[in-house]
Amino acid sequence: MERTGINPKMNPYKFSAVVVAIAALATSSLAQNAVGKWKGHLDMGAMPPATTPQAKQQQDTMMKMFKQIAFSLTISKDKSFSVEISGTPGSKPPPATKGTWTQAGKTVTLKGAPKAAGTQPPISGTISGDGKSLILMTPAGRGGPQGKIVFVRA
Repeated sequence: MERTGINPKMNPYKFSAVVVAIAALATSSLAQNAVGKWKGHLDMGAMPPATTPQAKQQQDTMMKMFKQIAFSLTISKDKSFSVEISGTPGSKPPPATKGTWTQAGKTVTLKGAPKAAGTQPPISGTISGDGKSLILMTPAGRGGPQGKIVFVRA
């Protein structure tokens, strides 16, 4: 009998299970690449309930303002990134934030370049399994809630 490398007596169910297991391992180890252009918006989630009509009005105003903010993120192969923000209050948009990025599996971390006032903390998030979305968690600050920036490929 000629050797083909396949045992003709192997149970076809076992063979199928082995093939499926190998395929699952191969695809799970391949994380989506974050390189590319992304468009995003701020999602502050559910705010704590307002205790007064004035607080409710302030929350409504803030949520309206948050909905107008848009992000353009470019993640480059050379491990640099740039993010531009539009729709913020004021006469001119803030300058672009630049820095470096890393990826470990589905976790993407952006580290801004040091500024005169100090170093910004890194921001981390998760890229989806299909590579079409990236969710970065914003740091909570000044007593405000933590939000997220939801990006989709541009």
